[in-house]
Amino acid sequence: MITAETIKTIVETKIKGSDYFITEVSVKPHNHIQVAIDRLNDKITINDCVEISRFIESHFNREEEDFQLDVLSAGLDEPFKVLQQYQKSVGKNVEVLTFDGIKQQVKLMAVNEHELQVQKTYRDKKQKKEITETLNIPFEKIKHTKKVISFK
Repeated sequence: MITAETIKTIVETKIKGSDYFITEVSVKPHNHIQVAIDRLNDKITINDCVEISRFIESHFNREEEDFQLDVLSAGLDEPFKVLQQYQKSVGKNVEVLTFDGIKQQVKLMAVNEHELQVQKTYRDKKQKKEITETLNIPFEKIKHTKKVISFK
């Protein structure tokens, strides 16, 4: 049986030293393999997916083990799963939902292994001016973070 760890190891061999990174690997029943990838400095293209897919396939013999393989880019509307997705989004607007149910749109300013630093801007109704404050949000308080998709 093909495992997610085996697939992850194969893909990491291919992308080592590049700006590509894995966001998720899953192996579902009947060896349905899904690999989601992203890049720090660019967007994922169909050619990137094809190249990684062919590399994975070259490590298996379909005569011995049948499988279905999907290599795709990390979804735009999917929550972040790995630190590199946060790093890629520094300077951009994100939506953070905390475990206490507070959802806020903020600008991601910095990230490390423990927390996010964000800027929250809001309008003070009493003073009738815009206020920007910097917040540090520990990862253990975050349920999920997503990109804010803007069509402006």
